[in-house]
Amino acid sequence: MIAAIRVDEPGKLADTVGANLQLTIEEKQELLEIFDPVDRLTRVAEMLDIEIEKLNVDRTIQGRATRRSKPFKRNSAGARRASSTS
Repeated sequence: MIAAIRVDEPGKLADTVGANLQLTIEEKQELLEIFDPVDRLTRVAEMLDIEIEKLNVDRTIQGRATRRSKPFKRNSAGARRASSTS
């Protein structure tokens, strides 16, 4: 991905970034069909925004799951200690 930093042409940048995204075949085909380099780069930026949004949702869900599991872990650890002392 570092190669993308050195690219001066919008089309090459769009192609480099697009090639490194995890896209469906249909999404890749969509990018290939956009002839104008600036339009293609704009579409890649939109796809990156969608991926960032998905990652933020994943992070939110993971954080909630972690917070909800902490009381359970504390309670189960206390129950184990109580049963081992009896």
